[in-house]
Amino acid sequence: MRKLIVAGLMAGVSVPFAPAYAQDVADTSASGDEIIVTARRREESLSKVPIAITAISGADLAKRAINNENDLQSAVPGLVIRQNGGVHSFNYSIRGQSVDTFTNSPPSVLPYVNEVQIVTHNASTFYDMGGIQVLKGPQGTLFGRNATGGAVLYQTAKPSDEFGGYVQGRYSSYDARNLQGAVNLPLGDIGALRVAGSLTGGGAFVRDYFTGEKYGDLDQKSVRVSLKLTPTAGFTNTTVFQYTDEDGTNTPYQLWSVNPVNCANPANGTAAYCLLNPATSPGLVAYLATHPAVFQGGLNAAVALQRQLGPWQSLASYPPYHKASSTYVINTTEFELSSDITLKNIFGYNRAKSDDGYDYDGSPYHFFETQGTLTANEVKVVPTNGFRLNTRQISDELQLQGKAIDGRLDYVVGFYYLNQRDRIVSNLTFGQPIFAAPFAYTAQISTESVAGFAQASFKVTDQFSLTGGFRYTHDKTEIFQLPGSAFLPFFPGTEKTSASKPSWTVSLDYQVTPELMVYVAHRGSWRAGGYNYSVTPLNVTAASGGNLFLPETTQDIEGGIKYSGSSLGVPVTFNADVFNQWVKNIQRSAYILTANGVSLLTVNVPKAQITGFEVDFSVRPTEYLQFGASGNYTNARYTSNAVSILGSTINYGPFADVPKWSGTVFAEVGVPLGDAGKLTLRGDAYGQTKMNFSNVGDTVNPNTTLPGYALFNARLTWSEIMGSKLSASAFVRNLGNRRYWSGGNAASNGGNTNVVNPGLPRMWGGELRFEF
Repeated sequence: MRKLIVAGLMAGVSVPFAPAYAQDVADTSASGDEIIVTARRREESLSKVPIAITAISGADLAKRAINNENDLQSAVPGLVIRQNGGVHSFNYSIRGQSVDTFTNSPPSVLPYVNEVQIVTHNASTFYDMGGIQVLKGPQGTLFGRNATGGAVLYQTAKPSDEFGGYVQGRYSSYDARNLQGAVNLPLGDIGALRVAGSLTGGGAFVRDYFTGEKYGDLDQKSVRVSLKLTPTAGFTNTTVFQYTDEDGTNTPYQLWSVNPVNCANPANGTAAYCLLNPATSPGLVAYLATHPAVFQGGLNAAVALQRQLGPWQSLASYPPYHKASSTYVINTTEFELSSDITLKNIFGYNRAKSDDGYDYDGSPYHFFETQGTLTANEVKVVPTNGFRLNTRQISDELQLQGKAIDGRLDYVVGFYYLNQRDRIVSNLTFGQPIFAAPFAYTAQISTESVAGFAQASFKVTDQFSLTGGFRYTHDKTEIFQLPGSAFLPFFPGTEKTSASKPSWTVSLDYQVTPELMVYVAHRGSWRAGGYNYSVTPLNVTAASGGNLFLPETTQDIEGGIKYSGSSLGVPVTFNADVFNQWVKNIQRSAYILTANGVSLLTVNVPKAQITGFEVDFSVRPTEYLQFGASGNYTNARYTSNAVSILGSTINYGPFADVPKWSGTVFAEVGVPLGDAGKLTLRGDAYGQTKMNFSNVGDTVNPNTTLPGYALFNARLTWSEIMGSKLSASAFVRNLGNRRYWSGGNAASNGGNTNVVNPGLPRMWGGELRFEF
């Protein structure tokens, strides 16, 4: 039986996939291939790992046209992709664990590239991939730093010992285009070299209501070089270098709602609701009378118009430009000390920069946005200074992996170090042109993390196994204001905080039959605290008016069942798990109104609980037919929700960014054409129920619920055309052209508006791929 390693599949290998949960890929394919994952830092059969995992091979990413994070969400119910103000920047949410937009809270679901945690500020590069694994629940032992919700593991295609490669071109609606390719060059006994690249352009699908310009396009150039050296037996050194440069435009924030306030109260006198409605703002009335090209209706009328226009037209007044670049180098060294012991070192260097323009209020008025100069008719702004991020990361992880006791014990022991520096320059304008108040939040934040960890699995009997793991992490964070900061010269000092906490995992699994396994797991982890850059730099929490937020801790329990086999007469996979997760001091955002404008605090909500289950199945009744379905239920709620902010108490709820139900169904039919090749038709549908995008929607910020939606996708592929290695595909995404929104930013309670991010429209496309 051949083994297919999901984290390292070469392009062109096809693996049947049943989309959804814990173990979504069938453990064995019709040809008998076994799916191998690396979720516990060693190669294991997918159906034997006591963790909820989704694994998608590189070939299946291409076959299903999973080209970005939006496509990935549709393939993995329970994974929510939250946009951070545009189509090119994302956060991941799993089981209610996420990070609020524009806070400085660290992510709770961590992305890894080749086992290195990478921070980028640009769109992900889904080309020449080996595979993706999505791990659900706290992963603090082996993927430790801040992984309280899970981890998304990206693996680039590895150099191999055979010459080969591919060239692929794709074109679709809205002039979206992509050209990519890779070539693999064996270097004899000393190793192999793989070079890959991607060019992406077009794709703008949001039209400006006033100018007709299109937004949401991506102009991206990326190159990746992977060099594997094997100078002696038992020694392998692999270096991966990638550089990505991109320009284009974000999708603009769109008005969703604004909540009424008492405009006679001085504390609310500068709120968007008061300043931008003619009935409450004489200054707006006078301004509109002398600027007839500007939208005349006021903010409430703009909200109504934006709802009528839907997600693919925008009233925003600021061009949402986007520029970014990133460079990373990952070096992995493996040395076999003996047949049972391997020493492994993983070094990572990453540099990422971005410059983005945002209209934070999403309205046709220049209320709260990045800086620029007004056009002659004052309908738009010419950008001058945007929101800039500059991140530098250095990390190293040393592991000792091995087997003992006649192979019954698998273990890994390791040490981890991270040094990360973030420079943030947020150039803002508040109240233009009625009154112009340009200012900037600019700071440097440095983080150092040191950890030691160990995990082992012991096969007590041939059927019963016990796993235990422990990690201890020390994190230190510093912040100081940079020149130009709104808080200088009044707060020139450096703030420092640190914390040391454990993470752990314990699991029991029982192999009832060779095809059926049951397990139960208990895990604990934590997320580091830190400082928010847009709040007065006082080293106290929001309750006392400062910018400090505390660490978040979590524990969970998960039980599951995994079946993969043919004892029912045909290949079947069935997987289900139930979980309950408890979180203390969960990090969430809070908007307040200051003298400068809208400020964003990070606070700690005392307690939350997330309960749910996940289930999936797939069936292959014949060689040419496969179908399946999956479902996810998540009940996330705050169990102690009162937070003190500057002397006021805010009650949190409901839980944001967590649809209660989501699911996928799919069917794939193959038709052999003899020497002419093979036709494959695949259809799938993804749906989710309504979702809140404010964590205080039940109290101070209502009208922040997005409706549920369903998306239908289809793809027809003619492979091995006339016996060649050429394949052609036609595909459509969002077949019904369903209008939907993928998330939002709720700032109405801080004096701004509630805005949302548009989902993608129907997109037709075609693709050609040639392998050699």
